Amino acid sequence: MRKEKIMIIFNFILFSLISFGQTIDKNLLEKLTPKKTITPQPIQKDTIREKRLIKIPEAETLSTIEKMFNEKYFVTSQKEKLQKLRDSLIEEVKTESLKIEMRGKYLKDVNEKSIDKYLKYIISADTTYFGLRKKLLKVNKKLDSISPNLKQFGYDMFEAYLLEPPIFAPIADNYILGPGDELYIEISGKDLNTSFTKNIDRNGELVLPYVGSLNLWGISYGESKKIIEEAFKKEFTNIEVNVSLGNLKSVSVFVLGEVNNPGIYNISVLSNPLSPLFEAEGVKKSGSLRKIKYISENGNKNIDLYKLFVEGQSLPLIQFSSGDIIYVPPIGSVVGIKGAVNKPGIYELEGKEYLEDIIKMAGGFSPIAGRKRIQIERISSKDEKFLEDLNFENVNDFQKISKTFKIENGDLISVFEIFPYYHNYVEIYGDVKKEGIYEFKKGMTILKLIEEAGGPKSKGTTLEEAELIRFISPGEPEKIMRINLKDPVEGNIELKEYDKLKVLSKERKESYVYLDGEFLYPGKYQIKDGVTTIKEVIERAGGFTENAYPEGTIFIKKALEESQKEALENLKIETHSDLILQQREVLGNFEPEIATAAQEYIKFGEELLPELKKIQIPGRVIINLLDTLQLKTPLEDGDRIEVPKIPKIVQIIGEVYNPTGIIYKERFSLKDYLNIAGGLKPSANKKEIYVRRASGKILKGSPEIKPGDTIVVPAKVKIETGFWKTIGNVADVLYKVAIAVLAYATLSSSK
Repeated sequence: MRKEKIMIIFNFILFSLISFGQTIDKNLLEKLTPKKTITPQPIQKDTIREKRLIKIPEAETLSTIEKMFNEKYFVTSQKEKLQKLRDSLIEEVKTESLKIEMRGKYLKDVNEKSIDKYLKYIISADTTYFGLRKKLLKVNKKLDSISPNLKQFGYDMFEAYLLEPPIFAPIADNYILGPGDELYIEISGKDLNTSFTKNIDRNGELVLPYVGSLNLWGISYGESKKIIEEAFKKEFTNIEVNVSLGNLKSVSVFVLGEVNNPGIYNISVLSNPLSPLFEAEGVKKSGSLRKIKYISENGNKNIDLYKLFVEGQSLPLIQFSSGDIIYVPPIGSVVGIKGAVNKPGIYELEGKEYLEDIIKMAGGFSPIAGRKRIQIERISSKDEKFLEDLNFENVNDFQKISKTFKIENGDLISVFEIFPYYHNYVEIYGDVKKEGIYEFKKGMTILKLIEEAGGPKSKGTTLEEAELIRFISPGEPEKIMRINLKDPVEGNIELKEYDKLKVLSKERKESYVYLDGEFLYPGKYQIKDGVTTIKEVIERAGGFTENAYPEGTIFIKKALEESQKEALENLKIETHSDLILQQREVLGNFEPEIATAAQEYIKFGEELLPELKKIQIPGRVIINLLDTLQLKTPLEDGDRIEVPKIPKIVQIIGEVYNPTGIIYKERFSLKDYLNIAGGLKPSANKKEIYVRRASGKILKGSPEIKPGDTIVVPAKVKIETGFWKTIGNVADVLYKVAIAVLAYATLSSSK
């Protein structure tokens, strides 16, 4: 009986904590979740043309060349350090995932193992795993920000799937006829009015009414018109004969080399080289786009697809014959270009290209490109990596150097942006109606700037004193001048570029609030302490973005932070003391087997207690920014308002069969979400089910479910006397801490 009770309490705590696993590695979740067997449906193979209707999406992977530029090119000390940290974190995440998997395994087999062996494998369910995952995400983002993100140019052309192979060339008179070509013949005149469509047969004969067979194999299209016209005019007088080509014959062409699906393909005889390449599903990224070979009995041609992709030139006209070959050799020399160009990417070199040529390939400079410095990362002939900066005095200097600077295989070109600073502006802020940056105009005075800013904002504006902050030069401190706006001389001081004017109010303390998250212009805003309202500040920040979730707002009152921090610390100390007292009571009064189980609970609780510090947000006040009355709340110095993005998940934790995160569905009720989670367990306390809003608000009953909500289903905890009262108290504390940790994780993921 005692063993059964111990198992019930362990399940009570651990199954609640399993709900933490909503962000665990996919591979781990697959091991813990029963799999549904899905039988793949076979795809019918039809003709080459029909198969282009189907495209199976695949995860894009970097080619060898893309990896060279994006991952392995220049490894700076900062990048190397981050890569080592990333690799270390990946191993730690795997270790923590394994711990969680082991816990799941022993929970599943609990009825088959002894209690002693079961307790041996209990692992503390803290937030180590999730902390590591969060840190790994940050490191990966940092690596992405210092690494280029370049793709090989031109290969995505072949992702366009067509119903028909493309025919690009017009049909000229020198087109050579053969078996399979279709001719449309129209005759009009006194003696005969008719038309018919005929194909040249496999013997090269065109069989026509009235005139019989004509051998047209190997005859040009232009010559065939004359032959057909003469044949009819021998039989009839006063007639006009018009001949035109219909469907063209097909020929079998070999497509070989670095293509996705090499083989023999039937294509229209009159096509350009793109037709067989499309049939072969495109060129691999290991293949050349610039040195494709066309091989035939009549000679060979080199094909450069960049002529089409970059310059918009027509490809050479080819009349294919059966047995012709399109061969795609391995890719040649390559260069990467990143930064402020219109088409950053990896480009193939044909021969001697210069910096100017590569910039043209990349679509030229973007509007924010600087032309004073371009950097080249290069591998030297001595197998060493080095940097080379090209500095330019002016545009003419750039044009001269870029035409003569030769680009080499493997170069990475960086085009830097101009400095993101305004020129030709002045700024005004403080007690005026329209704070902000204004265009600097020659002859603009202090009073004219105040006038442009809408004038004083309130009756409390002091005109006796303002501050003019003037930029002197880089590296020197700004000069601050006191200005009396009532003085006609000082009020008409001419402004200079970069001047800042601060108009003061009679109140001489400055107070600020901080707006973070989904505001149009988040940042630091000056307020009148205890006067400026939330509504006023939100309006100054431009309102919310379209992704904002005002109902999940975190509103921090600085005045409350210290007192709440102190209260939280006291709670931690008191709970820790209680755990120590319970440990002493257990060790002194109960048999060894039960004492061991109780110690596990107490140890578990001690490990979770530090998490209380992380999950609480001292100073937080529950607020609804959609409530017009609450928007009138006055702000105080140091207050902070953070509006998260719209969350997409509703979490369900506690005594349901499948604690999980569920995609939010409008009009789904509390009951709907509980059903999706498998329904309530017999151990669920139905009367105590509650919903925790993203704002922190707690609701009972059957409230409307909103994005970011956490549905909590508590368990029935039976508190008895003696040992079971002690264990029950500890279990209750740990359960509440676990729920608090998960609720915080849910809120954090919605930011």
